[in-house]
Amino acid sequence: MSNLMATGLVVLSAAMFAVGSFLGKTLLKDLPSNHVYLMEAAGTLTVALCVLFFYRKEVSLLITNFTWTGYLFGLLWGVGTVLFIIGLKYKPASIAVPLNVSLYPLIVVLLSAIFLKEVITFKAGLGIVFAIAAAFLLAW
Repeated sequence: MSNLMATGLVVLSAAMFAVGSFLGKTLLKDLPSNHVYLMEAAGTLTVALCVLFFYRKEVSLLITNFTWTGYLFGLLWGVGTVLFIIGLKYKPASIAVPLNVSLYPLIVVLLSAIFLKEVITFKAGLGIVFAIAAAFLLAW
């Protein structure tokens, strides 16, 4: 896959997360957060079932290659989604989403540098500084 195509997929995923967060906020005006989460989970389950259908020949590989890291990955995303939806219920989307989006990469970069020994470039370091500043400004 080309670098340009990979970048396009990342941008498309960011747009989907953004529109999804917006739709979640609109739902939270009329529904309790647990109902919104269950609808989000139904959408996620639909995607998971499609992946299982299209890759059904590899399901046995999934079972034999099960890892607790993979399970923890899904569990943390699920719990994170629940917490985000609850926070979104009580915080304006204009604050909750940017706060989430500014802290998310900061934490990933720091964990990657510590545990994966990835090098933090000057540009990435500058981005971390701006992410911290953004988080403080939004929380303040």
